[in-house]
Amino acid sequence: MLPASDWVSGVLAPAVGLWLRSQLDHVDHLQIQITSKNQQLLRGKISQVDLKADQAVYQGIHLSHGEMTATNIEINVGEMLKGKPFRLLAPVPVIGSVALTVGDLQASFGSKLLAQGLEEAIAQIIPPASGLQLGSIRWETANFQPDAIELQGQMADVHGQRGITLHSGLAMATPQTLRLAPLQLTLGATAHALPAFKLDLGPDIQLTLLDLTPNAIRLEGCLTIIPEPPSP
Repeated sequence: MLPASDWVSGVLAPAVGLWLRSQLDHVDHLQIQITSKNQQLLRGKISQVDLKADQAVYQGIHLSHGEMTATNIEINVGEMLKGKPFRLLAPVPVIGSVALTVGDLQASFGSKLLAQGLEEAIAQIIPPASGLQLGSIRWETANFQPDAIELQGQMADVHGQRGITLHSGLAMATPQTLRLAPLQLTLGATAHALPAFKLDLGPDIQLTLLDLTPNAIRLEGCLTIIPEPPSP
């Protein structure tokens, strides 16, 4: 077998880079550093992968910058030696940080993933007793403030086209939940105060930091990547 340094630079790094790029819609700059030894590679294990990405787009969601480190990665090295593409064999915890600017968020409004996420979140936020019923929303602008975020757009419903504004404080309640409070939803000229709400991020995310400034949201924590099932 080739020395680990040669195999990593000649085979593994390009394969990992190709796999990462296949997961992204776009990335301006992707830097990958792989650390492993021959004995580990023979067992299909990578000690550590460090990566940096600038201006990445994932399912329509834009991120200005991200830095991540994954350790103890299990891969299909036997298949790769036979010409098969890189594939993860077990869940991988990834520790890192990402930065989301106002421009990133506004550029992401066309993402189906973000639109669906916002729709589901707002549906949960509005208490049934409020009597509020929202129509089709097209978000247009975003503003960040210290510890608060504001989204503005247009909503179409039985009353026609109306302006909509969602203003919310934003803080990390637990590693897996965000606290939205105080919350205010404005439809047309009418403002509706809403009760505080906790948004569950799911079991695969563990946040350690949420820093919100007028320029960007910076998140740090751990994300567990679940491998896709092998192709038939």
